Amino acid sequence: MNTRRTFLKKSMHGATATLGIPLLTKDTFASVEPTGVNGRYWRNWFGNERCIPNKIVRPSDLTELCQTIRRSEKIRAVGSSHSFSPLVPTPDTLLYTGRMNRVLDLNLNHRFVQVEGGMKLAELNSYLDEFGVTLPTFGGIDQQTMAGLTCTATHGVGVQWGSFSDGRGLSAIELVLANGELLKLRDTDRSHDKYLHAARVSLGALGVIHSLTFKVFEAHNLEEITRPASLEEALRPEQYLSSDHYKFYYFPFTNSTYMMFQNRTQLARSINPAKKWFENTFLAKVLIEGVFKAFSHAPFMIPDAMRLLTRFLPETRSVDRSYKIMIQAMPPKSPVMEFAFPAEKAARAIEVYREVVSELSSRTENPYYANFPIVVRFASGDVGNYLSHAQGTNPHCFIDFTAHPAIHGWEEFFAILEKRMIELGGRPHWGKIFRESPKKLYPQFDLYNQVRLELDPSEKFANRFIDSLVTSS
Repeated sequence: MNTRRTFLKKSMHGATATLGIPLLTKDTFASVEPTGVNGRYWRNWFGNERCIPNKIVRPSDLTELCQTIRRSEKIRAVGSSHSFSPLVPTPDTLLYTGRMNRVLDLNLNHRFVQVEGGMKLAELNSYLDEFGVTLPTFGGIDQQTMAGLTCTATHGVGVQWGSFSDGRGLSAIELVLANGELLKLRDTDRSHDKYLHAARVSLGALGVIHSLTFKVFEAHNLEEITRPASLEEALRPEQYLSSDHYKFYYFPFTNSTYMMFQNRTQLARSINPAKKWFENTFLAKVLIEGVFKAFSHAPFMIPDAMRLLTRFLPETRSVDRSYKIMIQAMPPKSPVMEFAFPAEKAARAIEVYREVVSELSSRTENPYYANFPIVVRFASGDVGNYLSHAQGTNPHCFIDFTAHPAIHGWEEFFAILEKRMIELGGRPHWGKIFRESPKKLYPQFDLYNQVRLELDPSEKFANRFIDSLVTSS
């Protein structure tokens, strides 16, 4: 039986990651400035995952992709390097997918788009808008590749829609298998069901995704209305049930939230300057680079600062294309952890969070002060996959916990929160920070693993994280 420590030790390769113990020294990567693949090195966006693979390959088309995989003994794929978790690190061959970023087919009559896995969401959004169509929902940022979004079940906002891995939206996948052959999976062929269920959230362990086919919808504008409110008001079910897209920020040490409603409209584009101020100045510069960076030397002042800052939350109204309204500027680099719950557990999950915040901040020795608002988003669960952290079509809440990396103690804070959220029934986002093996949280994990071993019997696509995950208890 594998313990938590064994899982962590096995899954970390060349990473500071969740333990905060570097297996490669900082000096090794001192000259590596960009995120992602650079020369012989790789590191992720936050910098907690790093590796020096034996070889880095950059195929530009399907033929090169198949040849590369066929000739490799062990291989992992990487896209935009945005995941916090140790999905990518490998000492073997690292395959960069960024040169495979084309739209392969757009059918406006049947409303679907087929794209290569290395295409970024930002590129796809702009392309689709030119033809008057769009994806139904989006996450908070758009720099991830489409394959990366599906491999981790990344989601957006809106209880009518699930994640990018939801079977109601992701209808087909093409995988290059270990032998270099292309496996075409379609939801119109029921014999493909178990393979599609595994491939929609593959963790990169079944093969390398060549293409994905998504349903598209008529492009439209969204009207976004934001306003401050009490926590009790923000948590009322009618807020997410009566809105196309709804989320809110909750500020620790207060009872204050900032609600965001986004609904389809025929109104013309109209951007409120206060919206940009909140996203690009307030969150990025005032909170992270200003107030809380300064308070890293006096963290006991954070509760008062948080209460003060909530007085300046603006009421705004903006109208723009759906993807422009829902997607924000890239945030400053900070650790993020996310858990999914049935929507009816949102209030209790936030109550548990407040309890942890109170416990840690009231310690006489080494108190820790939560220093960033949490984000609470509401969306549907998924159908048609084994490993989405939100299952079923009922509304779910997704709670993002963020910390300022300059304020000492965030690792312990996250570890305690993770334990309490799992006890409450939460499942972690595959692409964000977690320490415990989440295998036991997924009743269909064995079905996923059976497909994985059928498609990749030599485990060519496994790394230490996958090995430790499948062997953990």
